[in-house]
Amino acid sequence: MSVSVKSPFGQFTVDTTSPAIRQLASVLGLVLAFAVMAIVPGAVIIHPVPAWTGVVVVVVLAVAAFVIPWAKIGPCWQLVLPVATMLALGLFRAGTGGTQSMFTSLVLLPLIFIAAEPGRRAIWLAAATSVLTIAIPYIIGTAPWSDPLILRVIFTPLVFAVIASIINELSHRARVQVESSKLYADERERRLLEVQASEKAREVATRELRTSEAFNRSVWNAAVHEIAIVTELDGTIVAWGPGARNLLGPSSAEVVGKRNVTDFLSEVSASAIRGEGDDDEDGSRLLRRLVEIAGCNEQAGTLVELVRTEDEPMPALMTCAPRKTPDGETVGHIFIAYDMTPVNEASRLKDEFVGTISHELRTPLSSILGYLELARDEESGPLNDEQRHYLDVAERNANRLLSLVGDLLFVAQVDAGKVPMEFSPVRLGEVVRLSLETALPTAAQASVELVGDAGGEDVVLSGDAMRLGQAIDNLISNAVKFTPERGSVHVGVRQDGNEVVVYVSDTGMGIPEEEMHRLFTKFFRATTATKQAVPGVGLGLNITLAIVKAHGGRLEASSTVGSGTTFELHLPLSGR
Repeated sequence: MSVSVKSPFGQFTVDTTSPAIRQLASVLGLVLAFAVMAIVPGAVIIHPVPAWTGVVVVVVLAVAAFVIPWAKIGPCWQLVLPVATMLALGLFRAGTGGTQSMFTSLVLLPLIFIAAEPGRRAIWLAAATSVLTIAIPYIIGTAPWSDPLILRVIFTPLVFAVIASIINELSHRARVQVESSKLYADERERRLLEVQASEKAREVATRELRTSEAFNRSVWNAAVHEIAIVTELDGTIVAWGPGARNLLGPSSAEVVGKRNVTDFLSEVSASAIRGEGDDDEDGSRLLRRLVEIAGCNEQAGTLVELVRTEDEPMPALMTCAPRKTPDGETVGHIFIAYDMTPVNEASRLKDEFVGTISHELRTPLSSILGYLELARDEESGPLNDEQRHYLDVAERNANRLLSLVGDLLFVAQVDAGKVPMEFSPVRLGEVVRLSLETALPTAAQASVELVGDAGGEDVVLSGDAMRLGQAIDNLISNAVKFTPERGSVHVGVRQDGNEVVVYVSDTGMGIPEEEMHRLFTKFFRATTATKQAVPGVGLGLNITLAIVKAHGGRLEASSTVGSGTTFELHLPLSGR
């Protein structure tokens, strides 16, 4: 146990359980005894040898107590000091009167320290040492064994044993209390540290939360060109973004908690989204369908028509995501809508520009081809081989440009929803054969084997023979163009249930998987094509897809980079 002591020189801590401090008490007891002998006339040393021997032993033990490193010695050896001190004080008692000595009580000092040690063995040690201490006068001969007071050798140790038992129990309880207090203090300190750590974590979390709230609020306020609407599960609006105010008109106070997100759908959009079925008086079916197609079920959003305050319709691309709690429970929806008016206007202007330019180019191209034909008639004079070569090059490139203009016009017509088609019974095998014949010279020049697989020669369906031929020509032309020398292209027709399938399979460079979803987009070219510098503008597959869809069919593609690509043109036998 440590005790804090204040002195004129400052405050310092003393370890009261150290052997040195305990031994110091016995030394102070002897000093007090000599002080008494100097004052009281009857208190004198009768037998100097045992008396001074006891004093010397106590002093030597005190010096040893300060010198010996007791921390490195076991607790059992530390008991040697109080036992030896008790016996030394017994010698001092024998020299100052023996059984009549007034300093018998000094032996209680080391007795207390012995009895205070842990365990019941300390009581027995204190009792045994007491017997020897009280019997010293008789052992060294300063008192006769016939002395009637010899009974003190038995009675006094019994009393000391009782005292030792009481001290041992009190020490035990004190140690338990000290240990409990220490455990309590440790627990209190641990909990204090936990509280401090928790408080610090709370401060950090609060700071992070405020930062996150400020960031989210900044993002929310910055969305002035997008419509952001947050709703409950039933569609009731709980948050209305600044973009919604700018684009649709109503303020947040006018809609939050008062209106439903479906209120801003035009009648045309609401009817198209709701679909046919039972009545939807409460609008729950409309909301459910809007959530499904707008993206809550992992779709890519949907085009809708929203209504502004002035009842002016606004085309928009709307997406949806679930609004969830930290536990993952869905409690509402988050709708984001983008104004498609500028996009639609740009698309319209682009289509108008392409259509206008195509028409403007077709007239001079037709005139160029006409004059090239007249130049070949040789009415103005014969042509030499070099002149004929020049005319061939000019005519070939004029025809190529005319074909591109035709493709652009066709794409413009597709975008306008006016695909020109003339349906009649078509022998699909014959169309494929003619396309193969057309592509053979190009394939031979590129050292690519072009193979027509047998089958499907008698298949007849309703379609536009010219447009189907154009679609198949595009597929075969692409296959030959993207297949390296000594590669092969297989083309064939097969019947699959109520469908007829035209397939074109090559051993070319292939298309990366991540680009397959863009394959039929206008002007798209795969990275494998651009890296190999394969010529093209990226309209062929888009046109082919439009032709197939106009026939009620579908176009599928599969590809592996470095192995080749397969296109399958599926057409219904029953026509459109």
